[in-house]
Amino acid sequence: MAATNYVVTVQSPTAVTALATGHFTSPTDFNLIVAKNTHFEIYIINSEGLKLVKDVCIYGQIHILKCFRLSNMNKDVLFIFTDKYQGMILDCRKTNQDQYEISTKCHGLLRDTGRQTVRQLLCTIDVKHGLILLRIFEGLIKLIYLKDFSSKESSSKSLEAYNVKVDEQNIIDIQFLPGHQKPTFVILYPQTSDTSTFNRDQEEYHIRTYQVELKERDISKLTWKQDMTMSEASFVIPIGQDTFSCIVIGRNTVAFYKENDRPLEIESLLLDDDAGIVGYCPIDDDGCRYLLTDYTGKLYLLVLERDKRNGSSSTTITDMKLDLLGETSSCEYITYLDNGVAFIGSRFGDSQLIRLLPEPQNGSHLEILESYTNLGPIVDMCVVDLERQGRQLVTCSGNGKDSSLRFIRTGIGIHEHASIDLRNIKGIWALKIDNHYDNHLVVAFFDQTRLFHLQNDEIEEIELAGFDFQHQTLFCANVIADQYLQITTHSIRLIGNNGKDLLVEWKNEQNEITVGSSNTTQCVCASGNQLFYFEIGRASFTEINKCKLPYNIACLDVTPLNPQEERTNLCVVGLWTQISVWIYRLPTLDVLHKEPLTSDTLPRSVVMITFDSQPYVVISLADGPIVYYLLDVEQGILYERKKVSLGTKPTTLTICKRTDISPSTTTSSSSTDPSSQSTVLFACSDRPSVISSSNTKLVFSAVNLREIVCMCSFHSEFYGASLTLVTDAGVILGRIDDIQKLHVRSLVLGEPARRITFFEEEKAFVVLTQYMDVYQTDNIVPISKQAHQKIDCTTTIKNINDVVPPTQNDVIDSIVILDQHTHEARVSVRLLNREEALSVCVITFADDPSSSYIAVGTAIVFEDDDTPKIGRLLLYRYKSGHLNLVTEKELNGAPHSMLPFHGKLLVSVGSAVRLYKFSPQNHELVQLTQYLGHIDCLQVKIKDDFVLFNDLMKSITVLRYNVDEGKFEEIACDVQPQWTTACEFFDDDTFICAEDAGNLISCHKDSGSTKENERNVLKELGLCHLGENINVFRHGCLVTQQTAETSISLETCTLMGSVSGYIGLLLQLTPQLYQLLMSLQLALADYVPSVGKIDHGTWRSFESDNHSSVSCGFVDGDLIETYLDLPKTVQEELITDLHGENNTPINTTVEELVKIIEELAQQLAQHTNLIHSSTEFAKSPEFKQTPEEITRTIYVHQREFAVVGKNDPNGFHLIGSDDATTCHILVLDNQHAIGVIHLDGAETNESLEKMLNEMKTYAPDNTHYDTYLVGPSKQKLKLYDVIHINIVLGGFLDGSNQQHSHRLSHSVLNIFAGLSNVSFHLKLAAITPYNDHIVHNVHYPLIYGICFDVCTKSIRKMNFSDFGPAFRLRSVYLSVDNHPACCIYSSRIGSIAIRQFSIDRHIIKQYYEPLYLYYFHNDQKLLSMTSTSPEQERPSYLNQMKKTILYILKYSKVLPGWFDKQTHSIVYYRSNGHWVTDNKNVVEDVEIL
Repeated sequence: MAATNYVVTVQSPTAVTALATGHFTSPTDFNLIVAKNTHFEIYIINSEGLKLVKDVCIYGQIHILKCFRLSNMNKDVLFIFTDKYQGMILDCRKTNQDQYEISTKCHGLLRDTGRQTVRQLLCTIDVKHGLILLRIFEGLIKLIYLKDFSSKESSSKSLEAYNVKVDEQNIIDIQFLPGHQKPTFVILYPQTSDTSTFNRDQEEYHIRTYQVELKERDISKLTWKQDMTMSEASFVIPIGQDTFSCIVIGRNTVAFYKENDRPLEIESLLLDDDAGIVGYCPIDDDGCRYLLTDYTGKLYLLVLERDKRNGSSSTTITDMKLDLLGETSSCEYITYLDNGVAFIGSRFGDSQLIRLLPEPQNGSHLEILESYTNLGPIVDMCVVDLERQGRQLVTCSGNGKDSSLRFIRTGIGIHEHASIDLRNIKGIWALKIDNHYDNHLVVAFFDQTRLFHLQNDEIEEIELAGFDFQHQTLFCANVIADQYLQITTHSIRLIGNNGKDLLVEWKNEQNEITVGSSNTTQCVCASGNQLFYFEIGRASFTEINKCKLPYNIACLDVTPLNPQEERTNLCVVGLWTQISVWIYRLPTLDVLHKEPLTSDTLPRSVVMITFDSQPYVVISLADGPIVYYLLDVEQGILYERKKVSLGTKPTTLTICKRTDISPSTTTSSSSTDPSSQSTVLFACSDRPSVISSSNTKLVFSAVNLREIVCMCSFHSEFYGASLTLVTDAGVILGRIDDIQKLHVRSLVLGEPARRITFFEEEKAFVVLTQYMDVYQTDNIVPISKQAHQKIDCTTTIKNINDVVPPTQNDVIDSIVILDQHTHEARVSVRLLNREEALSVCVITFADDPSSSYIAVGTAIVFEDDDTPKIGRLLLYRYKSGHLNLVTEKELNGAPHSMLPFHGKLLVSVGSAVRLYKFSPQNHELVQLTQYLGHIDCLQVKIKDDFVLFNDLMKSITVLRYNVDEGKFEEIACDVQPQWTTACEFFDDDTFICAEDAGNLISCHKDSGSTKENERNVLKELGLCHLGENINVFRHGCLVTQQTAETSISLETCTLMGSVSGYIGLLLQLTPQLYQLLMSLQLALADYVPSVGKIDHGTWRSFESDNHSSVSCGFVDGDLIETYLDLPKTVQEELITDLHGENNTPINTTVEELVKIIEELAQQLAQHTNLIHSSTEFAKSPEFKQTPEEITRTIYVHQREFAVVGKNDPNGFHLIGSDDATTCHILVLDNQHAIGVIHLDGAETNESLEKMLNEMKTYAPDNTHYDTYLVGPSKQKLKLYDVIHINIVLGGFLDGSNQQHSHRLSHSVLNIFAGLSNVSFHLKLAAITPYNDHIVHNVHYPLIYGICFDVCTKSIRKMNFSDFGPAFRLRSVYLSVDNHPACCIYSSRIGSIAIRQFSIDRHIIKQYYEPLYLYYFHNDQKLLSMTSTSPEQERPSYLNQMKKTILYILKYSKVLPGWFDKQTHSIVYYRSNGHWVTDNKNVVEDVEIL
């Protein structure tokens, strides 16, 4: 028996574990490097903020991260030290493809024997002498020599390291003192070496100095030493050059020490005794100002005042001042960047980019510019099935005031436009009646049909004479020649004249019609076992053929497999009784194929559809499953049967268009099979799903709604592409969200959340929180204090009353009940002083099956106690918002964990596992049995009759509950001592546990062995170093997306959450699949280069205090997925020599492997990568405008906007703009019209308001816009109700002092963020950092112009050759003043109108005449005088500008007389495909002589 586990990352670590800054990517780039446990992120710091350029994974946990530069280097390198003592020096270079490549310059294993320090690892670097100093083990200091190291070396060298002994123990900090002739360092250590107790009292600390003897490779003591007394000394900060002076920071003390000088100390009242300093960073190079931060997130400014008589470099500190700046996330890592901006790296909350303000705003000197999500530490989590709307993972994240609940959800969301209160609907269809858009709904009921007319957002029931309203409609659709086909149980009706006339009616006189289907020219129907085929013509409905089948027909379909065609030569039929699918040839009705469904349930619905150019036949069965086949169109044969289970009720299949298609960056002519891009299959059931295709594999994605009865597409003029969904409660009109988009919401609690459980019956979360005075802030009200109902929990237990202090404690635990949907706190229960809530569950007792209870375990905790001695069980009944205490039970220990078990309450109390029943008569909990014999039972898990628990020191144990005898029996245990943190069942005989060294252990119980000693011992069959400290396992999968006939059982999926915010997924594989992937892993480990030259096997090898072993039983999914990114030739090479167990060759193909790995990857959450799509668009090729495109294009000039509807009267369907450098191009799509505006910073607010008002005329009540952004900002956009800003284009990393791009970006984004009645979906954001490239150290935009296709919703980079009529006159209009953008064209008007203007003579005299006289023939001067970005303008810019100057000088006097006296405008309209005007005065352009 071998373990066959697959472990893969769902969410990479998010908690910051180290920070560094330096010129790492290039000598000119200033970088922020953020370590997050097993990976680090590289950011470029510029005027726009932080730009993430690379995320680097490391085979190790990053403990030390330092950026440094030796004297022989022109840029910085990076030193990293990991948990497994691997040291490395890394370099970064930019490749020709604008990618960043990490290379290893030095590496080595720095492990030693000895007593590892209990404090954090220490590192300091002397760049002058090329020396790295490490303190890893007590009594030893490791010296790493870098004298011969150069960043220009191509090959990796081994790190040269030596150990030297030191007498000092328990060293707190160590730093080099700069500027000395020999390397000199100072160490800070306490008087006592005892670290077992936590003491905030004043203690004695010492400073000692040492000198490194480079030749002897040893150290020697120096004379300077310092003794001090303070509370919790934490840091040493060297001060000055070539001196013996430093600052020591304690819990609430800052002290300056210098040789032969008296100490200078400050004890500020700002420093709280309960919140000591935990981090610092310098602001200035001369060390005059420092930022300090404490446990609670308060940020301080420390200013050192020097003796000015000795110059600015004096090390004589005369005074120190400490000021409170404000509050940030609680953090230990902080670094100052530049221009008053600092980065806050947090392990307990969201990291932040902040700006220091010279003057306070709202009482704070801080401004938070951006936050970076951190899920860590994940203390607890639960997986919730939201009323069959998909799954939601809820995590208790963060600590202190930064604690929050994170709601992580996948699936397809529905954005509701409108709803109709109709019940008992059997079917629904959309019709276009006298309109190009859907505007009517045919709704079928059991014995009647109703017709509704939708106009804008109003709905009205109507009756048209051509329709049958007295019978149930089975099918209805638009057909050829503007006709309508209605199939009812009574007849088939062909209807014309906009629904008013019945043209043809066909009836089957013998039996009523049972099912029907149609396309635009063909129709089939069934009456019992008779099949009829018809063809539809103009005012004709002709029966072509019919046949009789042996059994009644259940369903049928004649949908064309090519959406571009109106006909099909195949008909698919599903039969009752025989339960099979038959394929017929049309029009002959010859049977081509008969396929038995091998099922006991009837086919309910059948559809022919094409995905990725592959035809399918999909059948839904009455009990919920979906069966599908590949279809050979030529022969009509079905093959490769597959089946997937969806719901449990009958499923109806409907073809519809995806309404969430991302904009294409290619031309419409290059688009592929439209069916593969826009067609999906909607499965209506009690678990509704959307069926789509990914890499030729069908994917089933859950819809976040309850049961859907039926649906249809509804593409209305007002709402755009939408769906009409019928539920039990009525009809919903809306659009679907992105398939498998990951939605994360945060609920800030203001106090730590320790445990969470879900109360299904009451639709509520029960959360255990702990409020602490030390984290109190004016900005956040703790969730326990927000509850509508607040209750104080008292006790009648004498032993508890005797020990609980009557005075108020600064720590208060509460039980909080949150509404599932609103997340409001309904009830909070405040526990006793010093009473901590440790565990919670919702339970229904066997003796009271009609009621559900909330059980809470608490303990009375005193600081002097090693373990709690007393606690209690609380049992509450919660119903309809009211909470009542039913009973309490005294305990003699801490109840760490509890679960419902066989209608009883299972609790781990101290070293025991106990079982309680509830007596409804006596309202008390009665202990039935217990299991004893361990140290501290931390978690209990259950499966059937088995109980699994992990002990603090004794690993995991499996118990069985003997129902007959009413007691626990130990079945097996892991005899290896482990400090375990979490455990979970895989199956009856397989268990998983995590231990505190970041390892996973898979244990197996050998139930089939005949030897008792083998049955009683859990065998550790799987060992793996994860590099994460796991707090919790939960069964379930983060996503509901599945592929049919998957080889992976989702029942074995187990999620795990860690201290770093990491979320992982564990799967059990089949032995065959495990062998295949493990052999591939070995091949990949040899081929894929690792950062730091760390061997993959070394990284994953199991190591703990007790033993070490090679990794086994776990496949590394993160490494496996790198196979997908390799070139095809490499993929083929890697699988040529795969071997399994006993060296047996494994034969596979690249295609098979890719499908397997993608199937595994689809278990992970996916979301749209906006940055990636924007960057890719910016790098896409630029197209030149063709002559054919000129006649279909509306061009928008600077400070103009235009709006083109879907049915433009002049046939325009292309709209765009060009010559944007610091300008922005914004594209809005409200599903009815496309608006494009070219913004240059003049009257931006009013310009946007004018365009929005014009777009509202196309859809007055619609506030939903798609948005594409290309401009210069990383500011996050807030999502409001519905404005999808399609595109904003323009702006680059503008290096000018004015920073036009930067200011315009923020102006645009802030305006939209302030719109309360609209929201927007940002689909493309090619903004400053993603619209920038550098040539000879000069920044240039990648995008100058764009063209948007109104029909295909595709966008291209475009270089325009035609700028529309009166281009020169429109250019002159820019020179008038800073007026807002004007509407140059709107489809509802159909003409171009230039409003009257005149040019002020002063402007001509003061600006244009000097331009002509002095700069006209000096191109560089003219550029600098007329452009905000002279270096970046297109080559055509100068020629156009010169023409505009000449035009103004020549025609400015007569220009006002050109405008019509009545309309005060010059109007251009279309005639024979050209723009013309009746105004004979207008001069189109001038020529340069």
